[in-house]
Amino acid sequence: MDSGELRRHILRASKVYTERRDILKDLINKELGAWVDFDLPEGGLAFWLRLKSSIKMKVFNKHALFEKVHFSPGSLFSEDAQEINAIRLGFASLNIKELIEGIQRIKRALIKSS
Repeated sequence: MDSGELRRHILRASKVYTERRDILKDLINKELGAWVDFDLPEGGLAFWLRLKSSIKMKVFNKHALFEKVHFSPGSLFSEDAQEINAIRLGFASLNIKELIEGIQRIKRALIKSS
């Protein structure tokens, strides 16, 4: 810590995660805007995507699994496992190519769910 290595690591990591967050924000707006709403996360390493009411969670989940998309459904974060028409989409471990591919897969699942 005295050498400053930890601080430099935190700055590098922060830059990488901010870049990934901003790329994912742009991809979501461009590719998924017809089906989802979201607020830009100020911290953390995931987006909450609120699916429009026309998208039924069970139908979307089936198509997402077919597209090999993994996400955390909103019900996992509900006190009583209530179905919530939202997903938590993490981005920390994905590179730019994987972010693009993931959004394309989600888009295909949303199209099939509409």
